[in-house]
Amino acid sequence: MKKALFILTLLWGCLSLGANILRVAIDGSQAYTVIQEAINASADTDTVLVFPGRYFENIRFYGKNITLASLELVTGNLDYKYNTILDGSQNGPVVEVKDNESNIAVRGFTITNGSGAYANYYDTTVGGGINIGGLSGQRICKVINCMVYDNQADLGGGIRVSAGNLTLSGLSIFNNSAASGGGLVFQGSTGATQFDIVFDPENRCSIYNNKAAFGSDMYFYMVNQVHVVVDTFTVANPSNFYASAIPQNSNIENPYTFDILHSVHTEINHDLYVAPWGDDANDGLSEGTPLQTIFRAAYTIASDPENPKTIHLAEGYYSRLTNNQFFPLTMKSFTRLTGQGCENTVIDFSNASRMLLAAPFSDQMTISSLHCVNCKGGIQLSYSTNITISNVIVDRVNNIYFARGYAGYSNTNQRIENCLFRSISSSEQATGIDVGQGSGDFELINTEISNCTSGTWMPTLQISSINDAEVVISGCSFHDNTSSAPDVWNSIMQIGPYSIYGQRLRVEIQNSSFFNNNQSNSGFMGYIHALNDTAFVRNCTFAENRGGSSALMVKGNAVLENNVFWNPQLPTEITAYYSANEGISGRLEFANNCIRNGLNGIYNMSTLN
Repeated sequence: MKKALFILTLLWGCLSLGANILRVAIDGSQAYTVIQEAINASADTDTVLVFPGRYFENIRFYGKNITLASLELVTGNLDYKYNTILDGSQNGPVVEVKDNESNIAVRGFTITNGSGAYANYYDTTVGGGINIGGLSGQRICKVINCMVYDNQADLGGGIRVSAGNLTLSGLSIFNNSAASGGGLVFQGSTGATQFDIVFDPENRCSIYNNKAAFGSDMYFYMVNQVHVVVDTFTVANPSNFYASAIPQNSNIENPYTFDILHSVHTEINHDLYVAPWGDDANDGLSEGTPLQTIFRAAYTIASDPENPKTIHLAEGYYSRLTNNQFFPLTMKSFTRLTGQGCENTVIDFSNASRMLLAAPFSDQMTISSLHCVNCKGGIQLSYSTNITISNVIVDRVNNIYFARGYAGYSNTNQRIENCLFRSISSSEQATGIDVGQGSGDFELINTEISNCTSGTWMPTLQISSINDAEVVISGCSFHDNTSSAPDVWNSIMQIGPYSIYGQRLRVEIQNSSFFNNNQSNSGFMGYIHALNDTAFVRNCTFAENRGGSSALMVKGNAVLENNVFWNPQLPTEITAYYSANEGISGRLEFANNCIRNGLNGIYNMSTLN
């Protein structure tokens, strides 16, 4: 004992050279009893040394370049990381660094029960256990010999680091949850500066059994290369479900390489069954032995490109309160999620951040026969291929800033059929369907978007093409959608290339109706721009829409056949767009249309015939 005390005293003396040690103990035996008070009193290069105990605090560094450590730092005894506990009490991040710090370290703690920092602009939370961002200078962050578990946030349940150089050593990240990046989120930079993460190859970390709709264990954004060295990971060969990424280089799909010694989870290559009365202790292999939570089924099912599997949802009502559902829902590549019909399988998302997410660069996913209600965000699938959504109702999506019924960005080949998107609302931006089509086909068939409301920006349907795409809309109805702000336009729809530098966009709209929509702006209510091809509008009705200068504005080449345009509260029905400065011109062809006021209902912006 005397020898241990001598070593401890010696190490404290070494740490004191050129810096101060501010000691914290709950029992009052040291100068401070509250960690935050010691941090507030510290200066750069100081060490805040915490004695064992459970500290119910939400700690913030407030610009101090310091080391926050337990007695593990000065003794080398790992037991201190178990008995020195930082408990966030579900009141924000347990540890937060975001005030221009340049060199910090956190060492030798259990970090638990954090709930993330509120990111106001996105109406979401980030960094449940540890949240690091807003760094400057060297941007050095070290997390050593800690346990991070039972934390939650929308982004980065365990740890979230933005634009920093991170070293992880002897760290255990497990049982954390998020919408994206259950265990770890690392956000790089969209600019030229690259940030690094180093996994200690000797004092290995373990990352396992975390939960998220994508990046169940980790999610890396704007990083082109990641070498993950761990003792334990959830699975031995992680797919994009467990380790998700969106690299900075668009030509890179998977930036990860792995060095994994152990794993804890085995996927099942079999259809799985879920019922509200089921049990996650069941095998889920039959209707008689169903799982209870949809997430557990998605987590367990294997991706098989040769023989895709289905998660079967029984009739009933699924929610957090009634049967322990975890949201957002998720899918893996080559899987299907199907219920027993929109009236029979109802999922109440209890105001979760999203209804359903899937990892970027997923393939062949089908969602069908569900009624999804009550969420901040709808279904969101990005950077993926071959998506089908059929016989699905998305109802009551409400978000302060961005409300989307379906958001599909940079995808290839998307089909939405026999669906209903209604009551999508936001005080700022709301859209029933918002698609940034990477390439391939986007098909919207027999689908309705109705009763959407927005304060600042709302095309009921927005489709932008990034590369080479074809859009087909058939048998659809868009009605009773309202945008209230005076600077809003395109309340019916907005379809066009992402930029004039796109390759090609062909648009075909047929047998569809656009009626009783309203906007406060005097701009165009609907907008179509085919690029290096033609827009076809056939057998459609535009009627009783209010608030714009015209019901439809068309750029480029278009053919309008057998349509009805009858909107008495609009000055004109159709605008033929022309801009010499933008280099945009085109030819409009009309055949058998009923247009209010005839030729006088068409405004040609060009002075040319």
